[in-house]
Amino acid sequence: MLRLAILLLAGLAALRAQNITGAISGTVADSSRAVVPGASVQIVNSTTNVKAWSGATDGQGAFLAPVLPVGSYNITIESKGFKKFEILAMPLEFNQRARVDAVLSPGEIQEVVTVTGESVAVLNKEDSSVGIDIDPSQIRDIR
Repeated sequence: MLRLAILLLAGLAALRAQNITGAISGTVADSSRAVVPGASVQIVNSTTNVKAWSGATDGQGAFLAPVLPVGSYNITIESKGFKKFEILAMPLEFNQRARVDAVLSPGEIQEVVTVTGESVAVLNKEDSSVGIDIDPSQIRDIR
């Protein structure tokens, strides 16, 4: 009976460790490359429109959303005196550590700089890998 309980607990721990998640981190700077502490960062699942993470950049202008379910995300970064920065439909894959470094332009908050997910190649600076989605039809068309 004790063995069964231990095996059950070990199985539950293994299932818990297999979360299908990724992470998004980055740094926010202004056009002169000075960091922007206290910038608001919102990460919303673009499919469900559910807020997945929100916070502010730290004193070095950095943010980290460490555990996000795999999916597609809209990222919005705002700070007073700057144009709003948005990335739309950025894909996040299993175990990916995506990096989003934003440069805020001076301006009114009503002005928005938008980047669409199709034009965003995600660079993983931790291990120098680049991720991009490829449609199977693109591979077939190569032949």
